[in-house]
Amino acid sequence: MEIPRPNTGACVASSSNPSGVGADWRVPYDPGAVTGRHPALLALVAPGAPDRDRALTYFAEQAATGGRAEKHLFALAYLRAEMPFAALTTLGELGQAHLDSIAIRMDLATVAARAGRLALAESVILGCLAQRLKAGMEEEGPEFEEFVARLREVRTRGDRSVERRFLELRIAAGEEMDEQADPDRGPSTEAVLLYARALISLGELDDALPPFQRAVAVLEKHLPQVPHSVRVLETLAEARMGCGPPEALRQALRRLREAAPDSPVLREARGPSLDERRLAELEAHHESRHLLGELMANADASEEVADALEATLRRRGRTSRTAHPYLMATALAVLHRGDLTAARELSIALEADPDTTVTDHLRLAGDFHERGAADDARRHALIAAERARDSEERASAEVLLARLEGVS
Repeated sequence: MEIPRPNTGACVASSSNPSGVGADWRVPYDPGAVTGRHPALLALVAPGAPDRDRALTYFAEQAATGGRAEKHLFALAYLRAEMPFAALTTLGELGQAHLDSIAIRMDLATVAARAGRLALAESVILGCLAQRLKAGMEEEGPEFEEFVARLREVRTRGDRSVERRFLELRIAAGEEMDEQADPDRGPSTEAVLLYARALISLGELDDALPPFQRAVAVLEKHLPQVPHSVRVLETLAEARMGCGPPEALRQALRRLREAAPDSPVLREARGPSLDERRLAELEAHHESRHLLGELMANADASEEVADALEATLRRRGRTSRTAHPYLMATALAVLHRGDLTAARELSIALEADPDTTVTDHLRLAGDFHERGAADDARRHALIAAERARDSEERASAEVLLARLEGVS
């Protein structure tokens, strides 16, 4: 069986993994790697289960005191909880410590695929394939065929060019329809919805703000003609979920609630419980850290990939209920890329953000200093000193201030 050739195009999927790659892969890859009664408990962390936060704490405690199997199972608990980036952190560290474990590394490939990190998933599968071939795996056997099937899925379903082309053609037809419509009556509602949904789908595909913003413009232009159309109001709310800003989303949801209080879109937009919010914050922390790490690794090698990763961070910061980790990561990203103007704008927003910690200000101060922006560095160091909550934070801020001012 021929191994499929790699897809060299950039793929920056969102954490929701719109390509669906890895959704049907067996988890765990090797059930024998996570023995005992604990795997049955994974159902306790599935979305919709009560007390998911407490169940995840149980797996965390088992991992802290246990061995490889318990740490492996903890990562799978994150995956079952639909927190692929948290799983990626845990399983990535475990995989580095056990490079010879096919069971761990193939689950790492699954986690990476579901997090939308298709290049990582492909690299891990290729490494496992090479290891197994070296160990004498038959090239036409079922294990080899499974490796090849997963590679093919990563490379073909990860290539969204056909879907993108279809959406671009539909959007072009929508633009033409809009231009040629009767200036008094405008295009039909069906045509407008088709146009807007194509834009929303493109925004989801590319994880980018502009298509969502264009969909909002299309729908708001048509809305005065059908101010009580539930379908238009629902689609507008969906577009606002994709691009924000928060106040505009709240307004769109209010209008929809007045017209259709039982709309499924309202149920989707309903705020999470306190426990669910904590899990979302944890996943946001892990995702923002991974995206920032990828951007820094690709900033010099591939500007296209770095641009896409920055755009993803910006969109998350604009639309996520847990925006702070993404705003912070975006500020560090643009600083790394040398865009001081954008970094200053973001740092001002972070100064006003109550979630910005002393550690955040110290990191910003250090990165501004590395870029030669002395005034910005000193401002964040001073804020860190003023907001320090204990002697350790205060000492860190004072050491940094002394270094910035050239005091030994």
